[in-house]
Amino acid sequence: LVTKINADSRVSLIGVVRATYGLDCTWTAAVDGVNVPFNALTPTAQSFSRVAVRNNFAYGLLVPGSTFVPGSSVTFRLKANFAGDNNLYAAFSEINIKVNAAPSGGSVDVNPPSGSALSTPFVLSTAGWTDDAEDFPLSYQFQYQTLASQQLLNLQSRSPANKVSANLPAGHSSSGNAVILVCTVFDASLAAATLSTTATVTENVAIDVTQYVNDQLSNFDSVGDVNTV
Repeated sequence: LVTKINADSRVSLIGVVRATYGLDCTWTAAVDGVNVPFNALTPTAQSFSRVAVRNNFAYGLLVPGSTFVPGSSVTFRLKANFAGDNNLYAAFSEINIKVNAAPSGGSVDVNPPSGSALSTPFVLSTAGWTDDAEDFPLSYQFQYQTLASQQLLNLQSRSPANKVSANLPAGHSSSGNAVILVCTVFDASLAAATLSTTATVTENVAIDVTQYVNDQLSNFDSVGDVNTV
């Protein structure tokens, strides 16, 4: 059995043991076939009395997220043996878990690289992403900010579309009128990778900002799509 999880997800496993004698039980993990130490939120080794395990007894393991490297394959093993003798009546069960890696290898581009605020249509696009076949289809979110300290604002919520066209506000003169453009790509399990680029956007004094905002709100009322605002 192979299960796939995102790297930041917790691993929660339940093993069931049963015997007519006391048991020593141990959880171990091997990454790509090599045993590795790991931190767990529950004990990884415990002894149980004959009374405790005479019926099916659940012995769980909880591992915090971000413990294993994305893209690795982890084999968790629950071993049980006669209490006090590591080799007597030893038995084990395993489960293989693949740690999902985010999409990689992509690029993000903006065209044109410079223009005027609220009038130049900037096209932000991304391409070239690779991932495991079972992690497709990919989806894309595009955002921007005029200063790195500011909150990111949406140009396009997560969508199958790998490009978006939008008018942008002017960048701050303190940063050379640069507007930061951010693309986040998600796989089918929502593991995500982020790339950014910049566009130089200068103020357009010919634009009536109040009228522009009113026009965009009117467009939203008629279309019902927040990405059009």
